[in-house]
Amino acid sequence: MKIFLICTLFLTINVKASETATNFFLKEAKLKEKVYRFNPYETIFSGVIAFVIGNVGFYTTKSSVLKLGYSGVQTIGIINLGRGIYDVNSPSTEGELYRFLTNDTNTGVSKEALSVKLIHVFAQEERAKRMALFYGSSFLTVQYFMNSFVGKTQPELKKIYLFMGGVNFIIATYSGTNKSNYEKKVYGNEFNIQPIFTATNREAVGGAYLTYSF
Repeated sequence: MKIFLICTLFLTINVKASETATNFFLKEAKLKEKVYRFNPYETIFSGVIAFVIGNVGFYTTKSSVLKLGYSGVQTIGIINLGRGIYDVNSPSTEGELYRFLTNDTNTGVSKEALSVKLIHVFAQEERAKRMALFYGSSFLTVQYFMNSFVGKTQPELKKIYLFMGGVNFIIATYSGTNKSNYEKKVYGNEFNIQPIFTATNREAVGGAYLTYSF
């Protein structure tokens, strides 16, 4: 009789703990929901502006010191472009799980269904990181090689740009061809460097797909 009471009490506590955990998560996720969302493309816009300013300055000045300074502006602009690509593609894990748990069709969610959702979220996150690295490194490779061969660049600076361009070329090649296991599971093994790529519950959708998120 005592064993039966202990087992019943244990099961009751577990059920309540599970319900409390779900309610706690939904409450916290709802509190963090943003009423207004910043433009996800703002980092790309700022990167383009810095990129243009850096290039105009680099190819119009004759001072090697100023060229080095403008090349820094070029680099900052391209890094912002890569960051912008990540911002556009990266999912909100908390937001995705919140919508998943509050979806009326997901009552009595199984471990398999939750695992599928998590795999899609992780795959999208891994892809966002990889695309940011690929495009950032690719643009830097082109920029450094242009700085080396276009215009009158000092021999000392030309060696630095060639070295940095070569390093970024290796990084771009690696990030463009190597997918994580999550990416392979959701998107397949095919070579794909499409920058805008949003994962859904059922399939991978290519193209610009904008949704409200927090």
